[in-house]
Amino acid sequence: MSTYRNEKPFESLNNDLLIDQIRICIISDHNVGNYKKFPNGQGEIEFEVRNGQLQKNVISHRENLLVEGEAKTVPVSRKHLEVILRKVTDRISTWDPINYAKIKLEISLEDEINLRDLQIGIRFESHFKRQ
Repeated sequence: MSTYRNEKPFESLNNDLLIDQIRICIISDHNVGNYKKFPNGQGEIEFEVRNGQLQKNVISHRENLLVEGEAKTVPVSRKHLEVILRKVTDRISTWDPINYAKIKLEISLEDEINLRDLQIGIRFESHFKRQ
């Protein structure tokens, strides 16, 4: 016989813990070399948030298969990393507390020094208990 416990999920008053977790994740991924080869400088990082905390992240690269030849790879430099961390922190800190969501960063690198574009998107989710 199983016991059903209706525990109140964790709800944060702000996104400070989540921001710290995302920053640590980005820095860790950078340090182990996960951002070394963005084809044509294009990459995506998706963060899944559950109960206001980072659940997992996914790194994606895309290449255009219709273009002849190999894609030029551009690594995320220390300078890129500093800008990405600052912009992500600044943006997420302005949002209402996040409980369940997917946050996606789309990174476009011009070269080893300059960012061409950095976009952030969020998709909120609602989870329902099944009886």
